[in-house]
Amino acid sequence: MNKQLRQLYTTRYKTPLLIVLLVLFSLYLFSGLSTINSWKNTQRYYHSEEFVTDFNAFPENYVIGYDEEKDQEIYPIDIEEYRKHQLTVFTRWWEEGPATFYQVGRHYYDKHDSFYLHLVFIFLFVLGFSLFFIDQKSNFNHFLFSLSWTKKELFQGKMTTVVLPIITTVALGTLSNILIRYFGIPRMYVNATFSQFLYSGFSHFIIGILILIAGILLGILLGNLIYGPIVLIIVMVSLLLFSEVYQEYLYYIDALFDYPIHYDWQALVVVTPGIDGTPWFILVFYFVLTILFYFLSRTIFQQISLENNGCMLTVPTLRFPVFLTLSALSILWFVPLFANLSFYFQYEAVIPFLQIVVTTLLCLVTSYLIVYIDDWPRAIGRFWYRSFKKVH
Repeated sequence: MNKQLRQLYTTRYKTPLLIVLLVLFSLYLFSGLSTINSWKNTQRYYHSEEFVTDFNAFPENYVIGYDEEKDQEIYPIDIEEYRKHQLTVFTRWWEEGPATFYQVGRHYYDKHDSFYLHLVFIFLFVLGFSLFFIDQKSNFNHFLFSLSWTKKELFQGKMTTVVLPIITTVALGTLSNILIRYFGIPRMYVNATFSQFLYSGFSHFIIGILILIAGILLGILLGNLIYGPIVLIIVMVSLLLFSEVYQEYLYYIDALFDYPIHYDWQALVVVTPGIDGTPWFILVFYFVLTILFYFLSRTIFQQISLENNGCMLTVPTLRFPVFLTLSALSILWFVPLFANLSFYFQYEAVIPFLQIVVTTLLCLVTSYLIVYIDDWPRAIGRFWYRSFKKVH
């Protein structure tokens, strides 16, 4: 990359980029430290005089499982067994104690997990969107396009100077979080291997970069100062419904196939690096999608014209393909939710065709209104003009 272009981007982004990198790395760091602190507080309680006294006085209150064959509760042999049972890190939701096996695609619950990393994906999505959207609205693009570099060079320069350090920070933050969580708790209580932690971290990293690049694509594609951020919010709220949408599709899979393989949604979107691992073929899909979003972002950026500044889409000629894509995705996303098809599959009831049709039409109309919002003022103006002429 040209040194002058690098210097230009460094001058503009140096301070805000350092702040962003610090915040991002702090989220990973504080998440790991918070998890360890929570576990140690629990450990201190189970070694406290209060707990020992209560355990010795009321041993019948401390159960570690249930024997279905004998139809009776299982009690610990001694206090140490109960402590290990409670302090072991990972469990499965349907098991009463520590997880006894590992499988990629399954979710393993850590009750000491903090919620700092739940903010990372939201942060990355908004950050990716802002990197290019703000430059459009602050007229920095006007300045860039007046320089001697091509738009392709400008795009690659920003990706190298700004986006690459963010990706590096996500990688280092993920690794630091893994090291803190793996080595911060005594090995006898960590029922996972280091390689499982690394694979979980890699799964988290891949989906995180996909979300970042998806935000960049939206930031390049959307150009309206008001409606652009509104669409961003709509997309984020829709993505938060992923678990419900995924559960709906699981019912369809159950209805169509015998003994299908189920994956927990938390393992498909690994928010916190632990031992949840995404199946390899889904990671490949995420990677291909990331590459696709990258090339789409670069291609669209090269077609941006200052004449279209303020339009809903920075490249109006893409309105129809965007409309088709948005319609298809919204139908696939919202029809199962609002029509509640899983209920009809599960209980073999009559499929609600009316609800399906209405929801589909709403998705199509909403998609059209969003994509072609630039035509609203002219359409409304023509309507009132014709109405006025008829009256007079």
